[in-house]
Amino acid sequence: MQQVREEGIVLRRVDYGETSAIVTLLTRHHGLVACMARGMRRKGKPGLSGVLDTLNRVECSFTLRESRSVQTLTEAALLDWRPAMRTDPVRIACGAVLAEAALQLGESGETETLFEVLENGLAALAAADTPQLPGLAAAGLLQLIHAAGIAPVLDCCADTGEPPDQARFLSPDLGLVRLQRGIPVARETALALAALARGNVIPDARTGLACLTALAGYTGMHTGRDLGSARVLAQMICAENKHENAL
Repeated sequence: MQQVREEGIVLRRVDYGETSAIVTLLTRHHGLVACMARGMRRKGKPGLSGVLDTLNRVECSFTLRESRSVQTLTEAALLDWRPAMRTDPVRIACGAVLAEAALQLGESGETETLFEVLENGLAALAAADTPQLPGLAAAGLLQLIHAAGIAPVLDCCADTGEPPDQARFLSPDLGLVRLQRGIPVARETALALAALARGNVIPDARTGLACLTALAGYTGMHTGRDLGSARVLAQMICAENKHENAL
């Protein structure tokens, strides 16, 4: 048993009993850590619940016992609550995609790299213009995939060597492919994925969302779990577009 003081990003919080919660953090040096925050929802502890909101960056102390899957949180201090994201539902939804992906990929990636990629991705979302948000979420997800060691080939068709505009699918085994089966991708999406791999920004929301959807499917095929927050984001953007077109 050891007492650990760590910087972490809150990925998930699940209420436990009447006053407690289990909080899952991506920490810089210890990877994914689930902590029991006893009494954090009790009326006599104002503020702690807000400190441990999803996406917050915190400095926390917890008792680490290797034999336990859930550790005991002893202290938490807020470092960044990302105020620029809190008033924009689409911005928060994009952040939720990265948080869920980090939760799914956190067991296989290099800890400090995953932490830095997630932190940089959330910072980019907080500062970006609204049309860029889906593309930035796709870029952040691709970087998390790289950090987890499962990066796809995106600069060409991995099965034929042809340029990316000839790709028809995103294969979980290879990346962009023309002949093998996988997630169907349009020519425009394949080119945008290749641009993302080169570090370019996808400026329009529609193409960015198509890239994000494809990469979310790719992630799900590797983890065996649906990246549900990406689907929610797509529904939100679709609803917003319908509303704007109706005006």
